[in-house]
Formats: sequence, structure tokens, C-alpha cells
Amino acid sequence: MSDYGTIERQARGDMVEELRQNESGVVTGAGLRAIAPRAIDRLYHAGVLGDEPDAGRRHQAGLAFAELHLLVHPSAGVGRYSPIARGSRKTGSHQELSDQEAAWDAHLKSILFSLPKASTRLLCNVCARDDMPGELERSALNRALDELAEFWGLG
Repeated sequence: MSDYGTIERQARGDMVEELRQNESGVVTGAGLRAIAPRAIDRLYHAGVLGDEPDAGRRHQAGLAFAELHLLVHPSAGVGRYSPIARGSRKTGSHQELSDQEAAWDAHLKSILFSLPKASTRLLCNVCARDDMPGELERSALNRALDELAEFWGLG
């Protein structure tokens, strides 16, 4: 059971769900738990991404872009150990990417350089940074998501 809970949660677009028993029958909590979906999820559920099947394709493209962006640019609080090399205290040590990280980075750059700059700005703001677009940006976001879906060959 999901609903939009309090007026404050409705204003933010958060959803809440009732806490239930886990598989062993133990109640993990009582009451409601807030779910804060990504901006692209909120837009999809609010019908801003259009009608199906276009909305589903746009949503899928936005989620995939968000995941790729997160792989290339992990959260600010998540880092890797990198000791400072001797003699490079001012600049810090240069950290090499693994082969997989370099492939993700190259794929993200190929997307960013193949789409129009206005589209990539919207995709980064909405999908990667979870910023909600303004009313005037929504149709441009749908075009950007269509371009992204076409780039990946979705739908």
C-alpha cells in the first residue's frame, strides 16, 4: 500500500509505504516509511514524461543515464584510498581509472558529445542531480530523453 502521506510529503513528491513483516514474520517497524524517489521517477509517475510506451522508454533511458553517471561520478562521500605520492603534497596523487571505470567514462563522454548541449545539461540536472525541471523545460526534457533513448537504441 503506497500513498502520498502528509501535505509536506505531497509537496516534495515523496511517497510513503506501510512497514510490513519480513519473510520470517518479524515486524521490522511500525507506521509508515518515506520513499524519496529520483526526480525522473517522480516525473514518470506524475505523467510528465508523456503516454506509454514513450513514457516508459524515456523513464528507462533516464534511469540508465543516472546509473551510468553514478558509476563515473560516485557520491561525494564515497571515495577510494589514494595515498599522496612522495613530493606531490600540493597537487595530490593522480589516480588511474580501472579498465571498467575508463570504459564507463568513455561511454558517458560519447553520450555527452553526441547529444546537443542543451539536452545534456537537462539530462545531467534531472537524471544525475535529481533537480526537478521547470514547466518550460519539460518538453525539452522529453526531447532530450528521446534523443538518449535513440542513442541507446531503446524501444
